[in-house]
Amino acid sequence: MRWTHTALSDEILLLAPLGQTAARVYRDARNATLDEGDKHYRADDGGNPDATGAGLYLRCAPHHWVLGLAEAETPAQIERNAHGQVAVLRQMDGR
Repeated sequence: MRWTHTALSDEILLLAPLGQTAARVYRDARNATLDEGDKHYRADDGGNPDATGAGLYLRCAPHHWVLGLAEAETPAQIERNAHGQVAVLRQMDGR
């Protein structure tokens, strides 16, 4: 995984073992996109579906996902392992 975070945007690249990009998530103040191979999904900040009807729910900032943090304004269910580390984080109805 490669994560690029700025004050205005986030980009997460999920990489295959040899470094090829398997998927790309990009989010800025206006919308979010997911590119996976030849599939492209787009949503605005409210998680509204794109023209395909598939929808892309990226309301919380991706840096929360990368760091294993719950978004402060939304209730979350957190399960920790024996070492106190986050093992499971559920938030926003599992989306």
